Amino acid sequence: MRSLLIQDVKACTRALFAADSFDSWVFREGKLRRAFDVSFDGDLTASEDEERSPILWESLRPVYFFLLKGSVLPESFSMILTLPEEKTARFLEEYELPFTPAQIASLALNFRYEGAKLHLISAATFAQFVADHSLSEAWDKEIMLTLDRLQIAYTVE
Repeated sequence: MRSLLIQDVKACTRALFAADSFDSWVFREGKLRRAFDVSFDGDLTASEDEERSPILWESLRPVYFFLLKGSVLPESFSMILTLPEEKTARFLEEYELPFTPAQIASLALNFRYEGAKLHLISAATFAQFVADHSLSEAWDKEIMLTLDRLQIAYTVE
């Protein structure tokens, strides 16, 4: 787990809300405060006999963009995105980690904007306790490489 302070808030919010940079990620939950409060959970509502399914960020991004558009950022917002299961397998393989996707509970990004500051917290969690920290270290590295690729300036907190 690593906390990053985003130095270029405009570039990061552009990547989140105006570009497709995170569209393939799974949206887990989010909150937005402007002149009103809005909360989202990341499950599509299903009938009683159906299983709830996660929603991709690309489906909710236009809603967030509509609620956020304007010349002033909201008072605050937060959201959690997780890497989809199929990309988790590729990530594990790319970093040569000794885990299976079934062992991973989530590889997450937690964005939190408040007081004109945008924080990004990376989190790698296992389905069951594992003492090995290599997953978290690789995930932190991957997130920093992603921010570098998107040209989003940050400092490690």
